[in-house]
Amino acid sequence: MYVIGTAGHVDHGKSTLVKALTGIDPDRLQEEKDREMTIELGFAWLTLPSGREVSVVDVPGHERFIKNMLAGVGGIDLAMLIVAADESVMPQTREHLAILDLLEVKRGLVVVTKVDTVDQDWTELV
Repeated sequence: MYVIGTAGHVDHGKSTLVKALTGIDPDRLQEEKDREMTIELGFAWLTLPSGREVSVVDVPGHERFIKNMLAGVGGIDLAMLIVAADESVMPQTREHLAILDLLEVKRGLVVVTKVDTVDQDWTELV
């Protein structure tokens, strides 16, 4: 099974993206729902049109939960680096990218979220 992991700053939309792609809410703890913040690793899956199955690991973005992020990205095949258009690159974005580099995650893509919250000129800058 191919494993995709999220990475990025807190509140940039990692869990929301996972839910949009898979239909599964990776935030399963009540505390996560109350605080609107991922604390533990979240898991989801989907089947591509080709029939290939993909597992998705959603990691916390908050600096206090960096150990959980490290645990989640250790075995991924591809990272989705999430950057919110309304904030651009932030400290945890850089830290997560450095961790992915350190762990030699070779495949990745950048996903810009929250583009509906900014004007077109700002989106192009991001």
